Amino acid sequence: MALACSGAPVHAVEPSAVMRSLLLTRLAWSRADRRARVTVHPGTLPEAEIPDSSAELVVCHNVVPTLDDAARDALWEAAARVLEPGGLLLMDRPRARAPREAEVAVFTPVRVGADTYEGEVRETACEEGAELAFTYTVRRGERVVRRRGERFLTRMLPPEVLTRELGGHGLRCEETGERVLAARGER
Repeated sequence: MALACSGAPVHAVEPSAVMRSLLLTRLAWSRADRRARVTVHPGTLPEAEIPDSSAELVVCHNVVPTLDDAARDALWEAAARVLEPGGLLLMDRPRARAPREAEVAVFTPVRVGADTYEGEVRETACEEGAELAFTYTVRRGERVVRRRGERFLTRMLPPEVLTRELGGHGLRCEETGERVLAARGER
């Protein structure tokens, strides 16, 4: 979206080798003028070599609640460093409390050739916060060809905790009224 909607340089930071390979595959099919504006950084934002005050926007998608306190602190410091004054940090709004009962979301099945790809995510409370258990299934007709799962711990981050953490790095929370949390750089 950043490539399609602006002419600005884009820094994509992706610690996962698998997700980076998917990103690079998608970029390979993009127009050459768009590819020329993208730098893909392995690792995390604190490790990326992005110039200070060079970004109008930092987007953290599906990451903040998975980080421990020290990793979040490093992320906020890096975001504040790379954002221009008045720049915007966007992230998924983390849960303030764990679910009381298991919550299950089922992905829309997608057919590719003879196979149907299905998935679900189950969120359950645990001592540290909540556990997300993703299950991916590939079916050929009624037969399961393969099934894989992944689990992630997510920490509960009430708004006052995020406001305090972000404020400690010169980032001011702004209410969006949506599932997206915004913070603006004040440096």
